[in-house]
Amino acid sequence: MATTEPSGQAARGGGRAFSPDPLLAAVEAAVDALQASDPSQLASTALGDRIVGLEAMLARLAAHQVACVAVFDARGDAQATGARSSQAWLRHRTRLSPGEASARVGLARRIKHHAGTAAAFAAGQIRSRHAEVITRTLDEITPALDGEQAVAELEATMVDAARVVDPLRLASRCRRLRDAAAPQLAVAEDWDAFLARDLSLSRTIGGMIAIGGTLDPLTGETVLAGLHALAAPAGPADDRTPGQRRADALGELARRVLALDPTLPAVGGERPQVLVTVDLPTLQRRADEAAAATLPGLTTPRQSDPPLSEAPAAADAAAGPAPGQEPAGPALDPDLAGPLDGARRGGTLNRLPGAELAWAGPISGELARRLCCDAMITRVVTDGASQPLDIGRQTRVVPTGMRRALLVRDRHCQYPGCDIPGQWCDAHHLDHWALGGVTKLANLVLLCPYHHTRLHLSGHWLQRMPDGTIELITDDLPDHHTDPPGGT
Repeated sequence: MATTEPSGQAARGGGRAFSPDPLLAAVEAAVDALQASDPSQLASTALGDRIVGLEAMLARLAAHQVACVAVFDARGDAQATGARSSQAWLRHRTRLSPGEASARVGLARRIKHHAGTAAAFAAGQIRSRHAEVITRTLDEITPALDGEQAVAELEATMVDAARVVDPLRLASRCRRLRDAAAPQLAVAEDWDAFLARDLSLSRTIGGMIAIGGTLDPLTGETVLAGLHALAAPAGPADDRTPGQRRADALGELARRVLALDPTLPAVGGERPQVLVTVDLPTLQRRADEAAAATLPGLTTPRQSDPPLSEAPAAADAAAGPAPGQEPAGPALDPDLAGPLDGARRGGTLNRLPGAELAWAGPISGELARRLCCDAMITRVVTDGASQPLDIGRQTRVVPTGMRRALLVRDRHCQYPGCDIPGQWCDAHHLDHWALGGVTKLANLVLLCPYHHTRLHLSGHWLQRMPDGTIELITDDLPDHHTDPPGGT
């Protein structure tokens, strides 16, 4: 059932939504007067007292709100408005997050059974997070205590601790108490924490890598120990923020593991490594020329730096001619001459020069050149002898050099609509190796394990179109027919 906001004075930040409440109106009037004052007119001591007093006042107001929620929830008033639950109503009317709404209702349901905690909360002596920790701990260990008197004495001890420590330290002390009084609950909580572990990494539109997640205590301690060892300031002149130092430490940890740990499992037949694909014009600061040749009419500012006399290459980078050869200038693709239609224009963007990390995506040419300063070099060419790109009928196993070239070309799973990174993909023969297909780059595509299996079991096949795109063919494949691609 839908609800509508009543007319009258506008609610402030999710304020009153029903008929005006005289007590709430008096509080709002006092707040209005407080906000009209100028904090800069207060002396330091008075300003500090006001800050502390406001924090206690916020706690008292929060305690009264929790008491109101307890009554509202017990009477079923939320359901009477058509809401599914008190949490859902609170989220909708006060714009709390799901977690905040659930915590607020949970505290309201628990605190009414713990008078000492409720009194300290109402007096502004503890905060809502203190109350959450105390009430949750008491509910968990009460069965292990000897009667109501023992519960009351323990609650008083916990409230006294909450008056002098922050919620995080209080939670640590309560955890030790729970370990002693109810060890089975502590073990169950450890397991729940382990099951709740999660880590997400995603690439932002701006090219950064966003990291978020939750680690169980043991894993978190391990990560923190490693970060702290490398996150200390480098000296008095180190102006990095703590967050920047931790970010640098995380990167350094990963670099040391990649460089020094021989036990890392192979990925795609090779040890894990930082892979950057960069074309020769970008390395030689000629990307503007190549881009102008690829997109007629494009004007780009000339680079002030002269072309590099010796072109470095990035780790497993896509380069061009062999050392000593003069690189040819970018030639205009005949298909791009004249006006471009939408489809060809979209494909043209993929041919622009540049540099790209395997996981993090495009980077500037200058950053790619920075990686070239200290990297193992592998040139990848599409029709040369520097890598065994065509080994004929000797074997169907794709060698390391050819797989690198395949990664450079395909980047990700080539099944239509799939973008699983190439590092997680298999090399798939378009023409079945057992039926005469050769192991060469032109006969290979990257497919993720799911689509590789799906393709084999579905009877479908993939075909490379003249423009280089891959098309899924769902027609039945005649037996022993090698013209349309089949499988590995």
